[in-house]
This record gives sequence, C-alpha cells and structure tokens, in this order.
Amino acid sequence: MIILYQALIKEEKDKTKFELLYLKYRNQMLNVAFNVLNDQYEAEDAVHTAFIGIAKNMDKIEDVDSNDSRNYCLKSAKNTAINILNKNSNILDLPFDDALNNESISDDLIENLCDKESVKNIKKIIDDMDDIYRDVLTMYFLYEMSAKEIASLFSRKEETIRKQLYRGKQILRDCLKGGIDNG
Repeated sequence: MIILYQALIKEEKDKTKFELLYLKYRNQMLNVAFNVLNDQYEAEDAVHTAFIGIAKNMDKIEDVDSNDSRNYCLKSAKNTAINILNKNSNILDLPFDDALNNESISDDLIENLCDKESVKNIKKIIDDMDDIYRDVLTMYFLYEMSAKEIASLFSRKEETIRKQLYRGKQILRDCLKGGIDNG
C-alpha cells in the first residue's frame, strides 16, 4: 500500500520519509479515526484519505520523529474522519430493517438508507475481489479518480486501467445481479 502513496511523491528522500511516517503513525491514526467514526472500515478509509493528503504535502514534514509531524498526521486523520462523519450525518443511524419498518420515516430517508446499505454491499463485493480489480475500482469509486489518474498512480497504461475497470464492473454487476436473483 505504501507504494500507492509514494507514487504521489516526486522526491526520493520524501518517499523514504513517508514510509517511516506511515510505519510510525498509521496505527495511532487508525485509533483516532476509529474514535470519531466507531467503524473500522470507515476509519481505514479516513486514514487512507489522510495519507493521500500527507503524501501530497510531504514538504510540510521535516523530522518524522517530531511532535509536529505526529500532530500533523493525527490531526489529518481526525479531520478526515470528521469529514466522513459529517458527510454521513444526513442518514438516520438506525438498524436498516428497523428503519424500513418505521412508518413515520419519509420516502427520501428510506431511499438514503437503501443507498447506504447498497454502498456497504458494493464495498464488500469489491473488497472480496482480486487485487487487480479491487484496487482500481476502489480508486475509481471511492476516491473518484479517473482512469488516467489511476494509471499514473499504479504506473500502468491508461488502456490497461480502463480494461481492468470494465472487467471489474462486469464482475460487480454479476455479483449484484446474483444477489438480487438469490435474495
């Protein structure tokens, strides 16, 4: 995973510095994000997003072992987690089945709950895919990166990424269709 972030960094010395930063503070950042979100998967997403931001701003890090660097990493994780929490705050936090059975809930809210449940199902399917599809689909859907940006990140041809996205989407579509047929 470190290689993905390092692809965003130009200077070789900054790549080494980033690796040390990642190894030193990743677990602490996960704890901070989890304390905000109370969800392991969302905490991991928050830390991942925070590390993308840190990789793009390695010029702000001078000494990996300094309190400033530690605080910068932890604050990045916390702020990213808060942003995720705020983004999800418009959805009622009831168990899915209970919310659907509550007659006082508006159609819009039910639609939002269905969307949230669908996203969880889609994320689970993508997480279970082979690395080759999981990585490009995650970058495409979760981080809204273009095929060109993903190709640059993975040092692959854009056409290769397009084919992986196409095949990954086919697998996803087949899995979702299978779930609907079986459900």
